[in-house]
Amino acid sequence: MILDHSALQVYRSCHRKFYWTYVCELDPGKSDPMERGSMAHRILYNYYLTGNLEQALSEGYFERPEGMLPDEEHKYKELEDYTRKLVRGYVKELGPSDKFFRVIRGEAFFSHRVFGKFYYVGVVDQLAEVEKIGIFTHEFKTSGQIASDWTARLQIDQQTTGYVYLARQNGIDAKGVMLSLLRATKYPDYVRDTVLTPDWLLEEFESELKEEMTSIEAALDYQVDAGYARAFPKNTNECFSYGHRCPFHKLCTETPSMRETMLKENFFKKRKPREADILEKAIENDHD
Repeated sequence: MILDHSALQVYRSCHRKFYWTYVCELDPGKSDPMERGSMAHRILYNYYLTGNLEQALSEGYFERPEGMLPDEEHKYKELEDYTRKLVRGYVKELGPSDKFFRVIRGEAFFSHRVFGKFYYVGVVDQLAEVEKIGIFTHEFKTSGQIASDWTARLQIDQQTTGYVYLARQNGIDAKGVMLSLLRATKYPDYVRDTVLTPDWLLEEFESELKEEMTSIEAALDYQVDAGYARAFPKNTNECFSYGHRCPFHKLCTETPSMRETMLKENFFKKRKPREADILEKAIENDHD
């Protein structure tokens, strides 16, 4: 099974949602903040690749949802304009005048077979070299707020620690994490910080990763005989998170027989195999 940070994050929050998303391969959809982040990432990738900000901004786009109504188009155009302004502000604040690091590679695809059939994969926004220190994984994050303790969280954050782990497993001596935050509010703000990742933290990360994968493997085996309801119990605390209803709330609130009907009749569309795509590109990069 191929897992990334998002998959493990879902498993930690609600086993049933993990089952719907990664075992049944149902598409949970994307929220506007998620798509805003994706658009910002695409623009920044093209900007650092070409050095041409205007071209990168012009080619950035906000992906429209399926079934969008015609009168919703103006909302997405406004979101595109706002995201372009956000990225332009980042480049002005922290971009071209910043000689702190040198970009080595953008969008680095990594994979590592942890054990058996389980792979851990990830896409690092950038590999950047900081003078006199070494290589760092560099992540861009868009957020509606910057918490006062965000630097402290960065020190042991599982996603960014996992990227350092993947880099090391692929022969790149990453020293730590660089994080650039784009605060998407009425008055945008931009913050950057770096954290060195100690060896002991990577060892703990690997131990936790193996434990979670072992738990998933056991649940997958158990559900064959016991059924998904017992093997992947739901966590109702996650039905409404960050003010949003879980995309599978409708599925969980129906009777078991109706759920089966909804699954058979494709009530939910199938998700794209993102993790498999990352693994494939990571293998291609290794061969290159």
